[in-house]
Amino acid sequence: MHILSPSVLTALLAGLLAASQVTASSVAFKGLKPIKQVQLGPRPYYLVDNLEDGPLKKKLASCMDKNMKTSSWSIAHRGGSLQFPEHSRESYMAAARMGAGVLECDVAFTKDRELVCRHSQCDLHTTTNIVNIPELNAKCTTPFSPAKDGKPAEHLALTHALGLKHTPELKTPEVKMPFEGDYTQKKYAQQMIDTIIEARVNPKDVFLQSFLYDDILYWLKAAPAFGKQALYLDNNGDAPGSLPSAVANLKRYAKDGVKYIAPPINYLVANKNGTIVPSSYAQEAKKLGLKIITWSLERSGPIADVHKSGNFYYSPIQEIVTKDGDIFHVLDVLWRKVGVAGVFSDWAATTTYYANCFGIGLKK
Repeated sequence: MHILSPSVLTALLAGLLAASQVTASSVAFKGLKPIKQVQLGPRPYYLVDNLEDGPLKKKLASCMDKNMKTSSWSIAHRGGSLQFPEHSRESYMAAARMGAGVLECDVAFTKDRELVCRHSQCDLHTTTNIVNIPELNAKCTTPFSPAKDGKPAEHLALTHALGLKHTPELKTPEVKMPFEGDYTQKKYAQQMIDTIIEARVNPKDVFLQSFLYDDILYWLKAAPAFGKQALYLDNNGDAPGSLPSAVANLKRYAKDGVKYIAPPINYLVANKNGTIVPSSYAQEAKKLGLKIITWSLERSGPIADVHKSGNFYYSPIQEIVTKDGDIFHVLDVLWRKVGVAGVFSDWAATTTYYANCFGIGLKK
């Protein structure tokens, strides 16, 4: 899988390529080593200070002078995307330096069926100005170099060099499938597996993802070593009033052999008399023995705005959360009461801080 922005960009469906002022040589990983000194910056300490006095603040404050370590519980959502362009080398490096133990690559395919790290096939406008620059929108300025002849794919090589784990998400295509008549969804799903295998990545270090349930079933059957850690990204409770049916579906997932489910945060928490508690979804998943990884923390802006105007990820607890420090209250419920196995975050420092303070998934 290739990292394309801002260092190397791709106009996906048009099959056109472009590059920003950062040269292609900047994505070389020669000499890159695992991060030894995790750097969290001021944000998690600000969040601790912003908490009201109480047991949680006392516990988190006691960790302010700790030497922080990388944690597999802290998952970088498209890198450090709170500040850096998603899926860029700069974004991934920021996440690694903040102690993320797992890096995400959203996997889409180009017109010539190469796999690239982009959130979708039609999103270059979200991280680049390619559409506004005719010469970039019409031709290549840096040739695209697919992984071949033993050369590892860029994102896989970067993550491996940093000593971290992989979580590639097979993005739902925005073109009609089968693409060009013969590129089926199964071929697409298998190509991602083949790419990982060719890069000699250990299956235990890979957490595949998809919103398409058939992808999960395919991996469980065709590549069980990878399928057993595949995350089903559950969005079946998004529509108003649909969460009960999403809860009911959990029994089918467990029966089908799915081990991990990955719902958004709002599926897992509820408001009970002004207190954040595990939702019926979280309780049922735990009862069935399903492992839970959730998304996406640090994607909602200031919590005061969330409290005032609402937000998808905090929708059940909008009335309870009022200040930025409440992010740690949410994390605390997700870990101590829901028991999540990991949290995707747009700013890994927050999840890394909590993980270090409670000794979760720390790299030895």
